[in-house]
Amino acid sequence: MTMARVLTADRQPLLNQALEALLTSDGRHDVVGRCSAHDEIPLAVRRLRPDVLLLDAGVAMSGTPTVIEQALAERPDLKVLVLALEMDLKLLVDAVS
Repeated sequence: MTMARVLTADRQPLLNQALEALLTSDGRHDVVGRCSAHDEIPLAVRRLRPDVLLLDAGVAMSGTPTVIEQALAERPDLKVLVLALEMDLKLLVDAVS
């Protein structure tokens, strides 16, 4: 079975570590990298070639163009999942539009 290559991006290192532990516990995912700032993500996507970007909503809305646009420009087939604990729905929609 091919493992999904995952890049996590959250401002909190502890959450990045917890996500990695959770994702790798079943042997179906390989966390290929962790980012803690929006400006690290495009280079990490280019260099690490993940299948999935697991992205904190706060990081997703940082910068212009959005991190999601930059990541998809590097890897158009990238799947992006945005995590949000609390978020203004309009801001979240703007981040992924």
